Parts: sequence; structure tokens; C-alpha cells
Amino acid sequence: TAAVHALAGNVRTDGYSIVIGHGCTQLINAVTYAVSRKIGKPVSVFAQTPYFQHYQAFAEFNPRISSWNASENMPNTNSILEFVTHPNNPDGLPREPFYSNAFHAWDMVYFWPSLTTLPMTPAEHDIMLFSMSKLTGHAGSRLGWALVKDPEIAQEMGSFIGMMNIHPSIDASHRTLHVLQAVIDSKGQFFEDIRSVFQKRWALLQPLFDAQTRFKQLSIPGGFYLWIQCTSGEDCLQAMLESGVQGESGTDFGATKDFMRLEIAMRTSTFDLLYDRLSAFLPKQR
Repeated sequence: TAAVHALAGNVRTDGYSIVIGHGCTQLINAVTYAVSRKIGKPVSVFAQTPYFQHYQAFAEFNPRISSWNASENMPNTNSILEFVTHPNNPDGLPREPFYSNAFHAWDMVYFWPSLTTLPMTPAEHDIMLFSMSKLTGHAGSRLGWALVKDPEIAQEMGSFIGMMNIHPSIDASHRTLHVLQAVIDSKGQFFEDIRSVFQKRWALLQPLFDAQTRFKQLSIPGGFYLWIQCTSGEDCLQAMLESGVQGESGTDFGATKDFMRLEIAMRTSTFDLLYDRLSAFLPKQR
């Protein structure tokens, strides 16, 4: 993974332990467990709204380890584990921690030159999470990795993964090595090709939203998702269903129902269908 990060220029890897997990989702659980073990008590898990919904689901899974707390008025202590998604899911915006004294786990699965227009300034955070699902689209392999500065936290994360499934699949690990080598061998062309696909898709979609006022597109153009607000305050997911397009309600991300998320990382044939339906529907929304 170090060579891929060096090619992308997104993070520095010297001085880090690498923890391999069953996708980034398992690593989220592993971080929560490890921080709870380090501080010797359950940890309060926090993320700024809108946030990836599984942070809350995982935090509430085992109250002996963690609890979910979305409040921005907690005491600023190391009993908080804050997940910082950079760029953020679902709106693609850059993020910084809210609680300065908390443990910070940076979910950086979208921080690749192919998936964001944010500058690739090499990051050096204490805990950084990545996945093959977002980097190359190999979601079925279920393999992710964490770069961890603190050896104690890295060891506890490894212990958690060992308890859950002994170790990640050897077949998936072997496949991942071949895929990452192909990315390295492309000498950056892989990132450029994926970036080009997203740019073309955004160039088609953004004008549709700009030409009407019912649905406001709030994401930074270029990423995985459109974060959409219905300007009248109506249930945005239900309103979008009028076009035959399915998304996810803003309530899944800690926001209100007048928001919704729409994914555009999909097969070309599926995207073409999405575009056809939106282009027939959105121009009529004034």
C-alpha cells in the first residue's frame, strides 16, 4: 500500500503500522474497540453531520465498548472518538476535527486523486482508514487497511480482527496485491481515467440541477455522491422518487428529511438510465 499512496501523494506512510481488515467497515469497529481498550472504558463516538450512517450503527452495537453521541456540547476529552471523513460522505467537503482533544480516526476512503478535486496534500494523521471498495471498486473483496501511528492501538485493532474472523481472507489479500500492482504499473493513468469518468458525469448532471430550483445540489462536483436539498422543505427522497430515481434519505446521515444522497459511482449503463430519468424530470421542476 505504501507504493500506491506514494503514487497518489495522498498520505505519508513512514512510521505507521498497517492493519488489514475485512473492509473499512470492520476497521471502524476495530478502531472503536482499540480506543475503548486504551482508555479503559466505553468511548463516546461522534461525527459531524452529515455523516456516514454506519458510525452510529457500530457505536450502538456494543454498549460495553462504545455509545453514539452526536452532541457538539460534550466535554472536550479523550473519552471521545471522532470519525473525521475527508472528503466527507456524502457532500465531498473537506473536514477537520470538531473536538480537538478527542481521538481522531480519519476515514479517508475517498481521498484519492480519482475521487476528489481536493488537493492531494500528504496527510499524517494518527489513524487513517482506506478500502479497496472505493479505491478500485473491488467491493466484493472486502479488504481495507488502516495506517496507525500508536502501536498499542494497532495491536488492539489486530486483536479485534483476530477475534472476529482470525484474519482477512488470504484469497482477497492475494487479489488485492495484484490489483494494487496494476494501479502502480499504470504510473498514475488509473487515477486519471477514473477522474475523467467522474468529470464527464458531473458535467452532465450539474446543469440539470442548476436549471431548476426545487432540488439544490450541495456536493463539491467530482465525487461519488450528490448531496441534495429540497428547497421547499419537503421529503426529498420521496420527491425524487417521482423521477423513478432511488436514493437515500438525509435522515440516514444525521440530517433532516429535506436532504437526500444520490450515488453516481455505478456501471455506465446504470448511469445512463439515471441521467435519462433526471434529464426528463428536473427541467420541469421550477
